[in-house]
Amino acid sequence: MVDIINYLYNMVLFLLWGCLFISVAVVGYIIGIIKYAKKFIVLNQ
Repeated sequence: MVDIINYLYNMVLFLLWGCLFISVAVVGYIIGIIKYAKKFIVLNQ
């Protein structure tokens, strides 16, 4: 019984860290695109 709880706990932690990592990566990617787009717009004017 303890093994099952431990396994589930580890799985939940792993999923939470995975979601957190993906969120951070997506936010960083979006910020990078916005910065690049702003530079591109400034250069074209």
